[in-house]
This record gives sequence, structure tokens and C-alpha cells, in this order.
Amino acid sequence: MYKWYYFMGIITGLTMSTYYASNNWDKSGIDELLRQPKVKYGINSEIYELAYQNNTNFTKKKDVYRVHNIYAFHVDHSSDKEEKGGYKRVSKPDQVQVEKIKAPLVIGKNSMQKVITEFVSLTDEAIKLRDVKSTISRVETEISKNKVLVEGSIAIEVFYIGKDNLVYYRSLETGFSECVNIPGAKPGMEVVIKPEVEGIETRLIPDKNKVKQKLVLRFLAKVLFFDLLSVNTGEGPLIKTDRVVDQKTTEMVLNNEVKTAVEAADIINVVAQVEEPKVDILSDKVTVEAILHKELFYRGRNGDKHSQSEDISFNQFIELPYIEPGMQVEIKPRVENIKSKLNPEGNLVQQEFKILLPVTAIETVQLNLLPGSDSLAVLPEVVGENTTHLLKESFIPLPEQDFEIIEDETKIKAVKGKSLTDNVMVKGIINSHIYYGKENRCEYNQKIGTHFNTLIEVEGARPAMKVDIDINVDYVKKDLNSSGNLTQKVVLDLFVKVSNNIQFNLSRTNLS
Repeated sequence: MYKWYYFMGIITGLTMSTYYASNNWDKSGIDELLRQPKVKYGINSEIYELAYQNNTNFTKKKDVYRVHNIYAFHVDHSSDKEEKGGYKRVSKPDQVQVEKIKAPLVIGKNSMQKVITEFVSLTDEAIKLRDVKSTISRVETEISKNKVLVEGSIAIEVFYIGKDNLVYYRSLETGFSECVNIPGAKPGMEVVIKPEVEGIETRLIPDKNKVKQKLVLRFLAKVLFFDLLSVNTGEGPLIKTDRVVDQKTTEMVLNNEVKTAVEAADIINVVAQVEEPKVDILSDKVTVEAILHKELFYRGRNGDKHSQSEDISFNQFIELPYIEPGMQVEIKPRVENIKSKLNPEGNLVQQEFKILLPVTAIETVQLNLLPGSDSLAVLPEVVGENTTHLLKESFIPLPEQDFEIIEDETKIKAVKGKSLTDNVMVKGIINSHIYYGKENRCEYNQKIGTHFNTLIEVEGARPAMKVDIDINVDYVKKDLNSSGNLTQKVVLDLFVKVSNNIQFNLSRTNLS
């Protein structure tokens, strides 16, 4: 009987609980949970394909693939555009990520003024000056410890009116040199110099038939040091930079024997350095070829000092799993240690050279770098980019008739780009080399260069900004008419990117 009471109590409790839940619970959370699709772990196929096509976000190591959440180098701002040459933009990362880049860090900067006074002698008596121009024609820099030496030339041009009312011309080139103090500067660093003529004062001296000119020059010098550093990416300016794909330092030992020209009493010194390093990229590795230049200094039995030098060629394979053809490779080999031993007879020196080969693989990408309060860097911010197609038609007269085209080559040469206001002007030459023959099997060739120029709209572009151009021959068609003239139609695929250097503090990490 008690079992029946227990059973009825359980049934009553479940009924009341179900009734309360159906009338009071918010089912939106459950419905939302049920509507969520099943998670499929792996790489987003759209980002994967985009990265693979652009060859900037895609790296591989054996069977492991990873996609970096960065912007592809080629970007088409109209996301719904699917034509050739357009690329969808990879969305910004929601979380801060870490990338290792090569960036120019600002070591220091300084500016100074210099006043130059020059006299220009006139060949004819002048009644008044018509115009005087002064421009800085040459600038050279040299870095020493904590200083930047600036040397250059100024071209002065004087246009004046003589007593016969004719305009005469005289010119003068004068040099200048100045030292700008920048603490932290060292030889081997890079210097950016911006000289400008800040003020000009010109006066005609009739009694001496001379022109006196006073120039006020201003020099703005900035010293940069390129370094590899780990930075945070995220919400920040879109920067075109060099990303470190892979790096490795390999140690190798070279053994060598040197026969002395005379019997040696002792070894004074041995110096060596690696010269002319060359790197070739293979599959997942690189080959390094270089020359070890070494000099042996020793003292003979009679006390005289002698020296002998020798060049030794060597090569080394270095495994770099992430490297791919087309990437940049930097190598800075150095001799880490030298051991020398003279035999008792004094006619043979055994040498051992320990050489370090640090190799870094780099590719150019676009990253949103997170600003911070760490190292001050100067990097190119992407202002804008665009793609377009250009059809160029040309007529090529051929001296021979009744022929057929055997082979033809079309290449683009002398491509130049200039940034204008909201536009980029691109010009170059289409070089066509045509081989054709007649029935008698004589083969002829004809070369022709066709100039082209076009304007590509890039919003935000301004004069003096940097322009990167990628241009390819997309399509070539040649038609022969009855008179033997050849009509050539070439379609060019152009991509331009405009960038401008900005200076800002990076957000660094302690990762190596």
C-alpha cells in the first residue's frame, strides 16, 4: 500500500514540474541552442582558398596547414566583385594576434640650420635681376658614432638684364657639409635625410657687378635600424610590411691546412670573414654558397713577420620547412671562432673555423598593426589600391608578304608609376618580338615598342606617395590584312597600390 502512495507522489511531482516549466521558462535560449549548426572543426574553406591563391597567408609544413588571419596582399575593396584580378578582403581579426616582422625602428632624429653666403660674378653689366634659382642638387650622408655627416651641392642660377636689355645667364655650384648630432647612431644603420632651402635673400651689387645670395638650409635627419621583432596585430593601421616566415641558424666547421712560405716560430694572428654569400631556394630548404677569406700572420725563425691569404669556397644545406619560391631570403654569415695550431717543424698550420649561418625567409604582406607604447617605427600605411584592364592596339608594318607567324613574344618594359591626387599614372612600353616566315622557309624577325599610359583611380592618393605596380599581359591577338600589315591587340592587367610612410609606436611582445 505504501508503495502505491510513493508512486502516486512521483507522478504528481513530475506533472506539476512539467506544467510550471511550460508556463514560466524562457524557451528562447533553448531554441537558440537548437538552431546553432554543428561545429565542424578545421580551416575555413573560404579563407583557406583566398590565402592559397594569393600565396601570402598560406604556409605548409609536411601535412600541416595553417592560415594567418591577415590581409591578403592583393585586395579589391568591392567585395561583391568576382572578375579576374579582384580578391575578397579577409575580415579583421577580432582578437590580438602575434606576428614576427622586419621593421625599421627610429633610433633618433634631429634637425639643424646652416647659412651659406655666395657671390656670383656676372660677365656683363647688369641693370636688374630677372630671376634667381637655388636648388640642392646632391646630398650624401655618412654615419659615425652618434653623428650623421651631410655633404652636398647647391646649384645657383642667375638670370639678369644687361644694359642692352638682353637677358643673360650665369650659374654657380657650391658645396656644403654639416654634422648632425643623433645619439645612438652607429655605422651600418640607415639614415633618411630631408634637406630643404628654407630662405633665400638675393641682392645685386652694381659696383662689383656681382650677385650676393644668402641661403638658409635646414637638414632633418632620421636614423633607422632594421630589426626582427614580434608585434601584436589587431585594430590599427593597415601596414605593408615584411613578415618572417621562417628562420634558422646553422653552425658549420671548416678545417684547413696551410703550408707556410718560410719556417714559422709562432703565429701572430688569424683573421677571417665570409664573403659573397649566395642563396638558392629549393623545396623546404635553401643552399648557401660563399667564400671564406682568411689571412694568416706569423713570425719567421729570423724574427721577420709574414702573412699569407687564401680563399676557400664552401656550401651548406639549411632546412627551412615554411620557405617557398619567390620569398626573400636574408643571410648574415659570420666567423664565430678560429683555432690555429703550428706543427713543431714550423712549416704547417692546422686551422679550424666555426661559421654561423643565420638565414631568414621573408614575405611581403599586409597587417593591421596594433599601436602601443613600445618601439617607434616608420612603416608604409596602405592608402588605397585598384585594378584595371587596358587595351592597346598597334599596327606593325612588315616588309615581307605571304608569310605566317612562327613565334611571337610580348613583354612589358620600363614600367613607371606616379601618384597624383586620387589617381595613379602608369606608363611603360609593350615590346613585341615577332618571328615570321615565307614558303621558301626564310625566317624573319621584327621588333616594335608601343608606349602606353593610363590613369587608375585610387581614392586617397596624393603626390609623392609610393606606388607599387603589378602588371601582366592578359591577352594578345594578332591579325594579318591583305596588304601584309599586322594589327596587334594587347590587353594588360594592372594592379596598383599606394602607400605612405607613417611613424607610430608598436605593441611588442616578448616572444622570440
